[in-house]
Amino acid sequence: MPPETATLRTLDSLKDLTRLVQTAEGFHPLVAALKNGHGATVDGAWGSSSALVAAALGLHAPRTLLVVIPFPRDLDGWTEDLASFSGARPVVFPAWDNLPGESTVLDEVAGQRLRLLKQLESAEPPRYVLTTFQALIQPVLDRAQLAQRRRVLRAQEQIDPDVLAGWLVDMGYKRTEVVELPGEFSRRGTDGLACQRQHRLHGRVHED
Repeated sequence: MPPETATLRTLDSLKDLTRLVQTAEGFHPLVAALKNGHGATVDGAWGSSSALVAAALGLHAPRTLLVVIPFPRDLDGWTEDLASFSGARPVVFPAWDNLPGESTVLDEVAGQRLRLLKQLESAEPPRYVLTTFQALIQPVLDRAQLAQRRRVLRAQEQIDPDVLAGWLVDMGYKRTEVVELPGEFSRRGTDGLACQRQHRLHGRVHED
């Protein structure tokens, strides 16, 4: 009789590879070392296999797994690989090519960075955050500064329009007649476009 040969289980999707890699020798000691605050290294990972290992590690992370790669040009590829292997699309923490100045009108990168910081504070943070070394060394507001720069507006809340307008100006918003860009507001309504997202915010302020 011919010798019996082992057969591999048929993989239905790339997410099956993520489960399979967790059975590899040394994977669970790797997870244990990271959970205990120690460093660990995976040798021989290249191409999409690096994203595969990261996706598998993310399943054991107590909260969010931060994935840091060297080059911004690889963000798109890593995003698709992590999404394919884990089933959860990573949130990208982007970097500025050049830090914004006072003359900057539209800063989508700042909006993306602020949105992610808010997500990380929420009850359901993203499973994977993908970023670069360049993005991590660029300045960011700490939690206290974020809290100081945030104001919650509720329906039916009574607020002095002058007080609200003054607060918006203090936070760097620009008062205009017509709101067209993020970071602008108008007393006609009141209307505003938040810096953190491309959604127009509109509210009616009763002058009495």
